[in-house]
Amino acid sequence: MNTCQPLRVAIIGTGARADYLYAPLLQALPGEAGLVSIWGRNPESARRLGESLGVPWYTALDRMMRETAPQVGIVCVNKHANGQVGLMAVEHGLHVLLETPIAHKLSEADAIIAAAARRGLQEIILAIRQSALEGGRPVRLPLDPTAQRV
Repeated sequence: MNTCQPLRVAIIGTGARADYLYAPLLQALPGEAGLVSIWGRNPESARRLGESLGVPWYTALDRMMRETAPQVGIVCVNKHANGQVGLMAVEHGLHVLLETPIAHKLSEADAIIAAAARRGLQEIILAIRQSALEGGRPVRLPLDPTAQRV
């Protein structure tokens, strides 16, 4: 019997993959992870995605954190915003899943990694191949180069 509580996951951003990739992945993991909220910079996009997925939506990250208490944030924004939004999620105490590139600038990537290390948080980096979008599996790029790929 599994006595662990499911991970509480928020989707941070309203990029296209939020709806057709990440939400279905979370739905396929009942008992392990559950989508608790959506955050978006654009109120209309956040509302539309939150309502379509049946979860609360926010444009204020502080409020989302207080009201839905996610543990993990899946950052799903335009690649040029990954660094800024990824760092913001880590600074709010979220373990983060980031797509590559995790930031537009190396300094932004370094800031995410350093902030996560200071807070004892994990950052998981995914490389999404086109095959993953056509039914293949996303590829996890481990932070430890000796770690096994999944």
